[in-house]
Amino acid sequence: MSGSSSSQPQQPPASQQQATPIPPASQPTKFDFENLRIEITGRCSRNHIPDTLIGLENPSIQLDFALESSINLKSSNVVLITGPPGSGKTTMVKKCVQKYEDKVIIIRLNGLIHSDDRYALETIIDALDLKAYTKTLKYQLTVSDMLILINLALKGMSDDELTSLVDVPLITSPVFFVMDHFELMVHSVSKQQLLYTLLNLTHSQTSNLTFIAISTDNTIQIKLEKRVKSRFTQALVRVVPIQNVSVLIDILTNTLILSKPNVKINESYRIQWNKGIEKLFSDSEVVNLLAKSLRMQNAIVYFLNVVADAVAKIDETYQHLTKDEFLKSLAKYDRQDFEEQYLVDAINIMELAILACLTNTARRLNKSTISFRELYDGEYKQFLNSDFRIPELTNRSSCLFAVELLIDRKILTREGTQVGEHTLMSIPFQTNMDGLLEIAAKRKDCPLALKRYINQWIE
Repeated sequence: MSGSSSSQPQQPPASQQQATPIPPASQPTKFDFENLRIEITGRCSRNHIPDTLIGLENPSIQLDFALESSINLKSSNVVLITGPPGSGKTTMVKKCVQKYEDKVIIIRLNGLIHSDDRYALETIIDALDLKAYTKTLKYQLTVSDMLILINLALKGMSDDELTSLVDVPLITSPVFFVMDHFELMVHSVSKQQLLYTLLNLTHSQTSNLTFIAISTDNTIQIKLEKRVKSRFTQALVRVVPIQNVSVLIDILTNTLILSKPNVKINESYRIQWNKGIEKLFSDSEVVNLLAKSLRMQNAIVYFLNVVADAVAKIDETYQHLTKDEFLKSLAKYDRQDFEEQYLVDAINIMELAILACLTNTARRLNKSTISFRELYDGEYKQFLNSDFRIPELTNRSSCLFAVELLIDRKILTREGTQVGEHTLMSIPFQTNMDGLLEIAAKRKDCPLALKRYINQWIE
């Protein structure tokens, strides 16, 4: 009916309306603490690629320039990167190469694993997606055949009869060869012959290749043959360890700060956590003790291990990284008996498997000196073939080379003067190998099969 009033209830004046109460910030839960631990310990792992290369700005600019010219100018480049262990060489390369992953073919070689020419060439063939073409042949390819196949793919020409048997398309995409532990790939004349053959591909007008060699040996150029050495004068990038405590603090802050909101972590807790980190590294005692530690140990991985150890304690009771807890972890790693922890973090999975199998072999045979053949043909080969099933770790020459490296680093002791297959080795008397392996089994990158193998006698 016209003129009738609305049936909706009238609202009270704004002055009389009650303000909606702001709910208090929700308290962090055990899941917030767990997610924070996972996030930060992940940043401390050797496989993590940081968002910023702190302390590596100059060498990364040099590497970036070479990589960009390879892409934009379609030129071939050879870059040699040297620096002490733990200075960030490999991390820098991963970060710089990462931005081109969708534009290039990346072939990763490692001197610790690819000590055998045939295995190195098989890896290259796999990366170039040429394996299907090898299956069309009725015989196993020789090393020479594999080189011809790679030549066909990258240069598009060959005078060999293999050319008539396989129709390999020319690869036009840029190719990056990333060679870690480069010094182990050129330790003999025969190894340098393979490298020289691959480097020759850079002369082809149809190929666009970039070789990135990473080495801890600053004198590596002296050890190269003249014909190989001449190729490694194009770009030399030297990476130096952390120089001052302010750079170290920037790295640790970047590792610990949660700069972006994370759906898995309570927002108010994230803000409070960041404030705590800023307060921690503005404390003069913390800065002074970090500076003292830096004078003794300047490898980035060492301090990331300190962070991971401290963050592992975060839970409902210890919700923030306090000064006391951080300094406890720093002091623990500074102690002499925790040099073993750094040693474990510095060795790779293949070396861990060798040490574990050697320890068990010595225990089983009840003797301290073990030959390489006893190790490889017995415990090592049996374990890897039954449990691990990782082909590159079962390669005999790679295993022998890793043993020699463990001896050079004094993790193992050579008994007598025999070398090669006849090498005799023992575990140094002062080394608590069970303790080392127990720590190693807790590493995040330690495969489950190796953890079980180690724990079966330690427990």
